[in-house]
Amino acid sequence: MMNKYISAALGVCLFSTTAQSADITSSFYIPTKTVMSDTTFTYGHSVDDNAAKKKSYSRTVKEELTYGFNDAVALRVSGSRNWARTAGNGNHSNSNTSGIGALWKPVNGAKFKMLTTLDFTNVSDTKSYAGMVQFGYLPVSNWTLLARFYYTESRDNSLNTHEPAVQLGVYTKQGKISGFAGVRYGKTNQQHSDTVETTTLAVNADYQFNDKLALGLRTTYLLDKEVHKKTTDNLDKYDNYTVGINLKYLF
Repeated sequence: MMNKYISAALGVCLFSTTAQSADITSSFYIPTKTVMSDTTFTYGHSVDDNAAKKKSYSRTVKEELTYGFNDAVALRVSGSRNWARTAGNGNHSNSNTSGIGALWKPVNGAKFKMLTTLDFTNVSDTKSYAGMVQFGYLPVSNWTLLARFYYTESRDNSLNTHEPAVQLGVYTKQGKISGFAGVRYGKTNQQHSDTVETTTLAVNADYQFNDKLALGLRTTYLLDKEVHKKTTDNLDKYDNYTVGINLKYLF
């Protein structure tokens, strides 16, 4: 009889450990048969021309809901409210963005992982199509080397914009705390306009309270920006950074 009680207690402990082991802060995580909410607030600051000190500010509140049909396939919808203004200008630019997307994780091994996403977003008269392929390699426990490849195409009534990009980084989970650091390089090509190359540093930190709730901090900093103009090929200097906070909750 005592052995039965011991076995039952070990079974409960094992189940509890398994239930709480899900890392909802990982970029490979897909909720299974449930919905995950990701609420984000982001503040952005930019200087478009250092010589003229033309400063711009932005704020964005975004809500993203992801439903996983299983641990490999999911559907997500999103909506955001965006505010922007330029220093010295009394006019504010406000807009709403809506989006829908799909996630597919074809590889989920102990050492290698792969995730693909496809998203469509709409803001005002601009429609954007974005795809991402993410590869992960775990050389040791709790550490993941990441490589992400992006392609975004935006269309409006006047021009089309294409942006391929790549990001290399590392993700780690130590107990309830996780972190990510990576560098992204992107090249934006606009029809009948300038070509812009950017290199951006991204750093994230998250605290996972339990298997359903996590709070995170997000920041990006523009390391380099080069504008290749159609008439000349001069380089300009720019400053840009964002800071944000996000809350993930699993229903």
